[in-house]
Amino acid sequence: MCRQRGGGTIASLGKILDCRYRIIQLIGEGGMGKVYLAYDLRLEKNWAVKEIESSRGCVLRERDVLKKMKHPALPGIVDIIEESGYTYLVMDYISGINLKELCRAKKKIPEKTILRWGIELCDVLDYLHRQKPPVIYRDLKPENLIIGNKGKLFLVDFGIALVAGRHSAEDRLGTKGYAAPEQYQGRAAVQSDIYGLGMVLGELVKCGRYQGEDLCALERIVGTCTRRNIMERYQSVRTVKRRLTRLLYRKRQIGLLSAAGAAFVMAGCLLLLQQEVNMQKQEQAYQEALETGARQEKDAVQAYERAVKMKPEREEVYLALLNTYIARGETKAGIQRIRELAERYEKRLPREHKLWTEIGRLYFRGSIRDPYFSANYKKAEEYFSMDPKDSREKRSYLNLCRIFSCYSDEICWEEAGEALEYLCGLLGEEENPLAKAQGCMTLCGVYFSYEEELEEYLEKPWEQGIALAEEGAESLEHCRDHILYPVYAREFCLLIGKAYECRGRWQEANSQYDKTLAYPMSEKEQVKIRLMTAFNCRMEGDCVKAGTIYEKLLQDFPEEAEPYCAYSLMALMEEKDRKKAEEILDRGKGVRGIRENYSYKLLTERLKESGEGKERQE
Repeated sequence: MCRQRGGGTIASLGKILDCRYRIIQLIGEGGMGKVYLAYDLRLEKNWAVKEIESSRGCVLRERDVLKKMKHPALPGIVDIIEESGYTYLVMDYISGINLKELCRAKKKIPEKTILRWGIELCDVLDYLHRQKPPVIYRDLKPENLIIGNKGKLFLVDFGIALVAGRHSAEDRLGTKGYAAPEQYQGRAAVQSDIYGLGMVLGELVKCGRYQGEDLCALERIVGTCTRRNIMERYQSVRTVKRRLTRLLYRKRQIGLLSAAGAAFVMAGCLLLLQQEVNMQKQEQAYQEALETGARQEKDAVQAYERAVKMKPEREEVYLALLNTYIARGETKAGIQRIRELAERYEKRLPREHKLWTEIGRLYFRGSIRDPYFSANYKKAEEYFSMDPKDSREKRSYLNLCRIFSCYSDEICWEEAGEALEYLCGLLGEEENPLAKAQGCMTLCGVYFSYEEELEEYLEKPWEQGIALAEEGAESLEHCRDHILYPVYAREFCLLIGKAYECRGRWQEANSQYDKTLAYPMSEKEQVKIRLMTAFNCRMEGDCVKAGTIYEKLLQDFPEEAEPYCAYSLMALMEEKDRKKAEEILDRGKGVRGIRENYSYKLLTERLKESGEGKERQE
């Protein structure tokens, strides 16, 4: 689903741009726009996608600057997409950590590494300044410098870069604390970038706790770079590069004289840096596994299990794996697998994790997506009891499980109504939007299933169930970046749709079913939902609309047997058109497994009966 902002559409989790780039997650945000990690469905690789309002001049500026740049430390633009008032720049994705985050981690950075990064930054700035006309970056700061997985430095975000001699009213000053004094007067030159270079080097010296014998020499370089008077600074980055290279050479000479000691210190520092890089790589691999699981139905189980192995402490991936089994109609097998994995990684999971509570909720409500998995209050009670934390919510669920475990004629419905009202009251106090959504999803079905039994003790239980489901769906909107957002959002639509369907409110049911198709799902689930929509059209007497849905199903899923059977049955039973029914069935005769389909067998019997009746009339 897309979020609206100022009348435009922004990229959100799961959205596909230009039928090619699936948005995975937000990885950066600033005054000039947002940056997302995206997966290329054609090339099967990751890109960074920057989103900027098309009306902003910085769009053209960043596009024009980067399109002609070819330097190993600069991200290249590979695609440009215009959509709903926004421009999306698709560029190289650089996996790593920016210097601000590295400094915030308070880890000592080796002195040689600081000098090497300074030299690499000089090199890329020199490349920009040698363009004709020169390109002035104007926004040097730690956030815009990324250290890649191999320790190389990259310069990103050209939103306010300036081609010398071209100015506009929209030009930004840069970032306070890093921008040169002349930038506040609307002027910029190559020496403005040298000022920013000096500020970044000074920040690295401070956070890296540079304590070498050459500290004074490096501080002099920083001081000259950051003079207020533009004419008193170094006049080219090549000069700064020569100064830094001389310091690095001296460091290496000293290192040769005391190799053992220096190697020990350097190894420790590099180890810390490598650990940080490894963590970033593991996180990227984890996110890619999640994306594969969400995108590729056949490989979902293997992808999620890889993710569990990488990050066994994260509950979200266990629930995503369980959802895959639910979508396949194998809920019980999924629960068993979650138990096995949770027991294997018991020491890595948070002590008060909610996996058992979630499985308890699943047994409590049953699965609307798996017809073979119905509510089982005894099993729900078993899993709720496994939660080590004693809470009012846990005690309330256990109480409801005990009540509903009785035979229907033995249930005290007054007690059940009171218990439901109490648990709904607890949901009203819940501050965690995801937990609130999960609770609403669990309880709303009880109001629908036991409407007649509860209406003596509760006011309008069906309406309360609808309100509870809508409240849960609204709460879920605060969790759009959660991996299970599309799953839960789709399930709320199905729950509300089924409730309307049971009331014979076919159009309202179909409105909810149509909403589910906006979320990622398996082909099997898509077919099932569209068949439900067609059936509701038939119930409303609109065979024309139902026929349109069936025809689209046959076009999109020609190897699925059920649409042929349902469409043919409608032609025979409702439209009384035996010839049309036979023609539809004939179109699907080559579909694998169609003759074993229950609907097919029923249909052929009806066609046979219809034919015999016609012969008797003649």
